[in-house]
Amino acid sequence: MPNVEKLSLSGCTISYEFDPYVKGSETRESASVLTFVNIKAFLKQQGKKLTSLNLSKTGLPGSSLRELAAVPGIAIQKLNIAGNRDLNDDDILALVKKQTGLTSLNVAMCGELTSQTVLHIETHVPQMQFLNFSKCRRMREVAASKLYTLPGLQYISFAECPQVTSKALIAGFCSKPMPHLSSICLAHCTLVRDEFVEALGKAVPHLQELDLTSCLAITDRSVHAIAASFPELKRLSVAWCKNVTDYGILGLEKPSEEITQEEALALLAQRDAGLPTGLQRLARLRVLDLSTCQQLSDLGITCAIRFRELVCLRLNMCTGVTDQSLVAIATNVPSLEELSISQCYQVTDEGVTTVVKRLQRLTFLDISCNDKLTNRTLASISQHCRCLQKLDVSLCSQMSHDALDKLQYHLPHLVSLQSRLVV
Repeated sequence: MPNVEKLSLSGCTISYEFDPYVKGSETRESASVLTFVNIKAFLKQQGKKLTSLNLSKTGLPGSSLRELAAVPGIAIQKLNIAGNRDLNDDDILALVKKQTGLTSLNVAMCGELTSQTVLHIETHVPQMQFLNFSKCRRMREVAASKLYTLPGLQYISFAECPQVTSKALIAGFCSKPMPHLSSICLAHCTLVRDEFVEALGKAVPHLQELDLTSCLAITDRSVHAIAASFPELKRLSVAWCKNVTDYGILGLEKPSEEITQEEALALLAQRDAGLPTGLQRLARLRVLDLSTCQQLSDLGITCAIRFRELVCLRLNMCTGVTDQSLVAIATNVPSLEELSISQCYQVTDEGVTTVVKRLQRLTFLDISCNDKLTNRTLASISQHCRCLQKLDVSLCSQMSHDALDKLQYHLPHLVSLQSRLVV
């Protein structure tokens, strides 16, 4: 295989020190067991064209990573070593000193890595474009505060790095121009505040993907800033941001008294000469996750969720959603292919039937944990969802297995059906 450019051994069982079938074979290759010696031999002989290597979840020790980096002739550009928990900062230093052409590095779930790893990357591989530090929980403020030294950065993830603060993120993203940055994931970063989102909107208006899942301090201020500042945004998640309300996604200040849908529409029409406001300004949005934003209701969904290009909408555990919202979605989001409304306990057969009749592009539908849905919903899905590939009806207690059997007969393209505890 002299022309191999990409090699993935993700999750493979690799023996790094010996062949268990031959005593004293620490430096020998094995014909029966995949050993690190085999991998090094392959790289030495045929690795000159290799640009992408995936050794995630293989138990890679630091000593082997150093040996790998020092193999003569290889120049890896993309390296995935996620889930190898024994790696430390010194191992990454040895790597980036040798492999100075790296542009993509995934070290997610490498729990021993600290902020020092980020400093090593900034010093030795400033051309880095893709960085994933998800679940590297020892990362501190300094890890984010100097990201501006990576001007070519396109993607960065600090998901589940709870010590990363808004102040550090503002310093890292907003101190100098980052013209190529298109995707940021800060899921479960609980110290992220509205101030960061507002500053990011001014510094990186060309952002295309933003994940703020479980950033619990985020409020309507952030949603207003996102709608006003990121016209090119394609993917947005504010799931589990429980302070987000209808007025956030509508682009309105919260009034002293609750208003009706008609009053909201009138306010929106008066504002900005009738131009789109709130999330409607994100005309290119394709994926939107509002799961567990429990202050959302029919008011916000019916007036704000109006997208011609949206293909995926998640409203799981939005308990204020009723059939009225589903009718509006069926009307105002004609391109929808994936819809999740798990645990929206107010929806009924009528609402879901309207959705499946009008949105015939649906390939994924999650209606699990909704006790008001019955076999009528399954009959409607059987009749109208000819493109459906994945369906979840788990814990829908009013459905029966006989109805599910009929559904599977009528939908030959269905490849995944989740029906836990449906009797």
